[in-house]
Amino acid sequence: MGQDELIAGLLARRASIFSYLWIPQLLVGVFLLLMADYMGRDHLHLIREGVATAGRVVDYEQEAFASSSGASRSTTNAFMPIVEFRLSGRVIRFKDWLGSSSTGSLPNSVTVLYDPANPSLAMIDRKVMNWVPWAPTGGIGLLLLCSAIRGLIGVWNRTRAHGDQEAPILSAHGSASRSKERSGARGER
Repeated sequence: MGQDELIAGLLARRASIFSYLWIPQLLVGVFLLLMADYMGRDHLHLIREGVATAGRVVDYEQEAFASSSGASRSTTNAFMPIVEFRLSGRVIRFKDWLGSSSTGSLPNSVTVLYDPANPSLAMIDRKVMNWVPWAPTGGIGLLLLCSAIRGLIGVWNRTRAHGDQEAPILSAHGSASRSKERSGARGER
């Protein structure tokens, strides 16, 4: 089969192909929502229910992050701030999640959000960066999920509107068939 025939065949089946587009949208949308939940669960908890207090950066811990691009591999160093704050006479110390490429002057005064029930669960309050990267990831996942639901409703509505004659359906074995072909086999038209 030549390239022109392949393209012509795909264009002829465009409606059928697009009727299944909701499946990968649903899968990717759910994956992104689960990933956003994994990355941002503690952040959202601290944003919603955390208590703000004054803290200070007392040290930096160097961490190496590996990355690869094709055949080359490289490492990037980041300096993760070690922050401490006082709570009821106790000093609470934690490593923040967002590092930088260099250390700053010490001690840096920062605002800390912490969980009153578990003060070691804390982060530096950075306003916008509190929402990165999990909120955009969740937003894209939600958009894909809504698009998938819209596509599924469209397929379902076309199936109902055409009396189950035009929309592709999946048989019990998972193979695609057309209900028009089934009804033709029974002598109905």
